[in-house]
Amino acid sequence: MTFSNSFIKFMEKQGFGVFGQSLFYNRVPSSLKTDTDLFWIIPSGGRPVQKNISSEQIKAYNVLIYYRSMHAKKVDEVLYNVEKLFNCLGCVDLEGFETISISANQYATSIDLDAENRNYGFVSVEIQVYSKCKI
Repeated sequence: MTFSNSFIKFMEKQGFGVFGQSLFYNRVPSSLKTDTDLFWIIPSGGRPVQKNISSEQIKAYNVLIYYRSMHAKKVDEVLYNVEKLFNCLGCVDLEGFETISISANQYATSIDLDAENRNYGFVSVEIQVYSKCKI
């Protein structure tokens, strides 16, 4: 399982949405095809931080977690809870990975340029994970 798949599964288990309906990877479909309140994630990285003798690595990933809604206050409150969750090392259990360290920062809510009555914001998560080599 890839890091991105594991991350999406974790968000689904936490009740943030259902993949393909209110939780998306990398981009959001047209507003006419989806709910207004939804998440999408943009993962990047996999930068090696440490490598051991068996070539297993601790890797650092960055994930942007976006959320949009018609209400700025709701965006702020939902992303506050997302940030709180992803600042808790013991709270994040990604299938196939051991979480070594994690930190999250919430950024300001903005008006969506595609729909001026809609707001969005995001949380940036940096997570270091270890995945055991399976031979």
